[in-house]
Amino acid sequence: MTWEVSALRIGQHPALCSRLLYGYRSYGRPDVAVDLTFFFWVLRRGDEIIVVDTGFDEAWFAARGSEMRWSVPPIEALRAIGIDAATVATVVLTHLHFDHIGTVASFPAAKFIIQRQEWEFWLSELGSTAPMTAHTDVAALDHLKSAMKAGRVRLVDGSEAVADGVEVMLAPGHTPGQQLVVVDGSLVLASDAAHLYDELNRRMLFGTFTDAVAMYDSYLLLQTLAADGLTVVPGHDPQVLDRFPSLDPARPELGVRLTGATVRSSSSTTRASWPRPSTST
Repeated sequence: MTWEVSALRIGQHPALCSRLLYGYRSYGRPDVAVDLTFFFWVLRRGDEIIVVDTGFDEAWFAARGSEMRWSVPPIEALRAIGIDAATVATVVLTHLHFDHIGTVASFPAAKFIIQRQEWEFWLSELGSTAPMTAHTDVAALDHLKSAMKAGRVRLVDGSEAVADGVEVMLAPGHTPGQQLVVVDGSLVLASDAAHLYDELNRRMLFGTFTDAVAMYDSYLLLQTLAADGLTVVPGHDPQVLDRFPSLDPARPELGVRLTGATVRSSSSTTRASWPRPSTST
């Protein structure tokens, strides 16, 4: 039996490509707006459920005065597809930025799966500095520390099977321990190893990273997986909502089904299309 995979949308944040992508203007491309879309993901196989990331807490965005177009809070999104967050046994956290760990406290029965080097970074002196903590949710991180003491955090190292048909793979750069989730050897949840299709296909560095070389190498890994026939799903691209069928036609804002349907537009890379940065200033 294969896994059913869904991407649940929790909001959209309007932004310019020049703000999102590092050195964007050097490519000589016109600046365009994009609705950076916030997802988390659900894997379901019979009675088995794995949640990938937990979205963000509304109060985190509200406290910073950032514009967010709301669809539905994560716990309500799960409830809408018949899942009670309090009963979920496994949550994979792709990395520990605010928009991926914001509602971990709503999963009291879950074991959280995190890459070891991601965990160690956020507990390090550098990870505790203000420029770094600006990207995480400190309250959610504190909850994970308590979960670790309670034996509810599983640290993994690199590529590892976390369930039958579900493998995590280290893809660092955006953060030191960013990980992918590969489902049934056919679907890749890239999360923030590639936020946008254009970022991945053209190897355009995202503006937030801890290691640019590692992030570029992670793009190469994703492109290799795509070339091998796997469907790669970026973590924040609004096109995901157009390329896959709606979970519920009556509630199109809720999200999409990533498995069991034909992808409307290929996400594979076209190597000849990769641009080279302009040398002009």
